[in-house]
Amino acid sequence: PPMRHLGNLDNLDWTENIIRGINQEILDLGFNANWAPCADVDSNPDNPVIGDRSFGRSPEICAKHVEKSIEVMHSMNMIACAKHFPGHGDTDLDSHLDLPTVQKSQWDIENCELIPFQRSIDAGVAVIMTAHVIFPDFDEENPATMSKRILTEELRGRMGYKGLIVSDDMEMKAVRGRYPLEVQLDRSVRAGVDLFLMCSEMELQEEAFEILVRLQEQDAEHERLADDSALRLDALRRRFLHSIPSEKPFLERIGCEQYQQMAAWVRQRAEGMS
Repeated sequence: PPMRHLGNLDNLDWTENIIRGINQEILDLGFNANWAPCADVDSNPDNPVIGDRSFGRSPEICAKHVEKSIEVMHSMNMIACAKHFPGHGDTDLDSHLDLPTVQKSQWDIENCELIPFQRSIDAGVAVIMTAHVIFPDFDEENPATMSKRILTEELRGRMGYKGLIVSDDMEMKAVRGRYPLEVQLDRSVRAGVDLFLMCSEMELQEEAFEILVRLQEQDAEHERLADDSALRLDALRRRFLHSIPSEKPFLERIGCEQYQQMAAWVRQRAEGMS
């Protein structure tokens, strides 16, 4: 069911049941990482992209269900990723199609959008994904993915995050074609991004790889940042890949009647709730 339904029910036991079922299916398919949970607070009714991926419109409800999701995923040796930092819930544009701006004060952002992310960090989340969104009260020029003020000073500095930072898909029109690829990668690396998502275009992946190698060869700062990123990636591998799951994949469990009944139960009780 949509995560909004779990937020509407606001029952952590049922959140655990559903999150465990989803991630067991992912493990059975052979994956050990999940680009979830969505830590965005869906505070803008006109938001065209987050919607019911969010646990709700309340920062506190979002925070506690995001925290429970991470706890469950980590207990299964599944790598969790809180997204989209510092928050994509108050936009009225879809960053797949355009570059959104959130015109809120830093105080308002800290007391809404950042609450679920701080709880994610406190829960030990291993990966945080950036938002291709501009927050002028932090950085008037750069979207969060390319903003040192947001990723290094706020996320790593004030909020104390030590884990891996991954970009949202660099093919999205919020950034693709808006800046030369070398500018995107240069600013993003300097901002604090460790890994880049480029989800479908092999030519773009190859071009980005070549640019990153060249930047590293030509600039001592890029060399240092690449070393830092490699250390964080190695730490993540040591944390999650130290053991082989004792249970063999069981494909018959995917979409099984038990999971369908669980999802139907949640939908029936949560649909129509605000």
